[in-house]
Amino acid sequence: AEKVVPVLEGYDLEVVFRQDFAASGPEQTLAVDHKGKVARAWAARPDAGAISTTNPEYQGTGIITEYEPIHGAFGEVLGTRAVIMPTVGGVTRDTTP
Repeated sequence: AEKVVPVLEGYDLEVVFRQDFAASGPEQTLAVDHKGKVARAWAARPDAGAISTTNPEYQGTGIITEYEPIHGAFGEVLGTRAVIMPTVGGVTRDTTP
């Protein structure tokens, strides 16, 4: 038998984006958070427009379990890849502006 706790939703969020090694870039935060296993809140939505029923925002809190500071094929724009696993609460969906 398996016991399932409803508040602990299993997911992993894979994020791939352009890398930036500037002082305020993602490398400065992601590398430290990955090494220190720091839980951070995250939010994602289809586009930068206002949150709505056609542009919902998904939110959660997680720990970076995988971090590739240099990701992509030769000749591509330098990217980075991170995988986030949940800490508590799972994912919530917001459609209110």
